[in-house]
Amino acid sequence: MIISWGKPTIKVTAIANTGATGGGTFPTPVEDSSELTTEKGDKMEAKIEGGENEAVKYKAGKYSFVCKIRFGKGRKMPIAGTDGVVPGEWTLKLEAEEEGAPGFTMNRCACSYEDNWTSADGGIRTYTFDSIKPETGNQLDWDGEDDTAHGGGS
Repeated sequence: MIISWGKPTIKVTAIANTGATGGGTFPTPVEDSSELTTEKGDKMEAKIEGGENEAVKYKAGKYSFVCKIRFGKGRKMPIAGTDGVVPGEWTLKLEAEEEGAPGFTMNRCACSYEDNWTSADGGIRTYTFDSIKPETGNQLDWDGEDDTAHGGGS
């Protein structure tokens, strides 16, 4: 089995006419800092007398991707903003280190960042990308896989 762990390649593209500028391929992130998380959608329950559910429905989940990029002499950060606020909308693509392993694409997302410094790590910018529902399709698509394995079904 080919697993998509290890050193990812992260590519971010500005979505036209949204005010986003910059992007491109990110420098290699700080070790173990790249992470996709899911916030499960709210659960709606139709209760009947006795407390049982007559029906259950979930709202759509939300996705966030976080990675940390170290400041270094001569290194330009791939996305700039003002005090952590980044204008516009983005598409983020993560390619796995192992060729053929699945990566993913966040089709439409907002970006923000935080800057930190410690004597152990120096300056680090933490980028956060939060999914936004695109006009069509999913917020997150897995590459190189049958999407039904990931809850889709296109």
